[in-house]
Order: sequence, then structure tokens, then C-alpha cells
Amino acid sequence: MQHNGVRLDKWFVFFLISIFYGCWFSQQPHGADDGSTRVELLLKGTYGTRTLAEPAVAWIKDQSALNTLYQELNARHGGKSNAAPQIDFKKFGILFLEMGQKPSGGFAINFDASKTQVNKDNLVLHINWKIPAEGMTVTQAITSPFFMLKIKHTDITSILVLDQNNRALFETHTD
Repeated sequence: MQHNGVRLDKWFVFFLISIFYGCWFSQQPHGADDGSTRVELLLKGTYGTRTLAEPAVAWIKDQSALNTLYQELNARHGGKSNAAPQIDFKKFGILFLEMGQKPSGGFAINFDASKTQVNKDNLVLHINWKIPAEGMTVTQAITSPFFMLKIKHTDITSILVLDQNNRALFETHTD
């Protein structure tokens, strides 16, 4: 009897889990444009092109500008020869975001695709500025954290970048 009871308990648990997951997935928006399908992380690094301390953002609209940026990044990384990807700039643009030059390691920019959203014709991106805690052991090297996003821009006119505290850091236009 106990053997059968254990067997029924396993089926009952399986049944409850199936119902839970079935209900959860059915409540997720299907085909909704939450913005996350519009954005793809192309490149992220610690040694960007920025030599000024202030952060910067650039909207890249053509292949020539993207090729130039990759050449600058390659030069900064000891002459590596990473070729720029071929982008259909009629549909996509490239957002290049740099944290600015920093005096040490421990600084980083992280992009949270799950929080990306479209409000009317504006794309809202959320990033996390990582700054080392005071007294933290970090590498002693000048860094310039950056990332590059490929963004579908066919029906958006501006991009707003917010930090982890929902403060506006940048706004740029896609036209």
C-alpha cells in the first residue's frame, strides 16, 4: 500500500507542477513587443575608445562609421583584427555606449535586456553602472568600459538609457 501511495504522491506533485507552469506560461504576453527582441548585444569590453572621464553615447547609422569604430577598438586592443559585422542599416542601428575612462579595474556596464521596453516611438534601455566599492582590490589599469548594441529602429525615433536607479543617462535620436 505504501508503495502505491508514494507512486500516487509523485503523480500528484507532477500534476500540480504541470498546472502551475501551464498557468504561468499562458499569462505571458505572446508576440507582444516588449523591446527585448529589438536589441542584441554585439560587443562588450573593458578597453573602449574613450579617453575622457565622462560617459558618452553614439548612434551609428552606417557601415563606414561602424568599420571605423571597430578599427579604433582593434587598435586599442593591440591591433586585433576583429571585423565589423555587416549590418542592414535600413532596419538597424548601433548604439555604442562608453562609461568613460576610469583609473582602475572594477568598473563595468551591464545591459539588462529583460527591462527593455518600447513606449510609443521611444525605446527605453536599462543599464547597470558597476562601480567598485571603496577599498575594494582592483586591477591597476586605466579602463574604459563599453558595450555595443544592435537595435531594430524601423518604428522608433529616440532611445532613452536609464541606470539601475531609473535615472536618465542619455537620450539619442535614431534619425
